Amino acid sequence: MSEQRPSAGFAAALAGIVFFLGMVIVHAFKLPLMRYHPIDRVWELSATGGSVPMMYYGQILWAGLAALAVFGLVRLLKKSPPSGKTWLLTGGWLLLSCVVALSYYAHANWP
Repeated sequence: MSEQRPSAGFAAALAGIVFFLGMVIVHAFKLPLMRYHPIDRVWELSATGGSVPMMYYGQILWAGLAALAVFGLVRLLKKSPPSGKTWLLTGGWLLLSCVVALSYYAHANWP
């Protein structure tokens, strides 16, 4: 019997899901992340905000790193070079996940 390996679409979909979950988990559990304070023009790594912190930079960074790690691990299991279709699927899932995650973030901060 041949060993079944994960497909490129599976890796891309899993990376997209992990990206979305990363955005939500970082926000929901108030994990430390990079925040930019536009009034003070200062970056800081913290779990709490200041007067007007912009934390989506840090959220995208954490979620992106998690998605890349999962994608890399799944691709290592496949042990073949990624095709053009793989990169297109990955990019599409990451863009869709980014839109969904940023929509969640906008909704959570809506007045």
